[in-house]
Amino acid sequence: MGATRTVALNEMNWRGLAINTDDASHTLVASDSGIIFINNFATVTTYTLPAVATGAGKMFMFINANTATSTVITSTTALIIGTTTAGVAKTTLTSVAVGDWGIIMGDGTNWFWFASPTVWTITA
Repeated sequence: MGATRTVALNEMNWRGLAINTDDASHTLVASDSGIIFINNFATVTTYTLPAVATGAGKMFMFINANTATSTVITSTTALIIGTTTAGVAKTTLTSVAVGDWGIIMGDGTNWFWFASPTVWTITA
């Protein structure tokens, strides 16, 4: 195996739930790592990731639980590299289907996206 591990994922335990029923935006911080964010608010909700430099070894899970809305995940300081675009880096993820889920992990330079095989879109 030729890969070198540069980030130890020592915070892999999920440590809590944050169920959103009334806020249209959330700005995450590095200490939110390990939280499962469930969006059940009946309007578009945007989750802004923390600065990628503070994200090495951090991870966040998002679940869209409301059929009448969309969940948006955005990064203002780094690119998101995910499975939906074959490695093409973008800055915004959007879900419009109930049950969509995804996990974002950081390495200190980029955010990496792993998602349910449903209808998340990743855009600039």
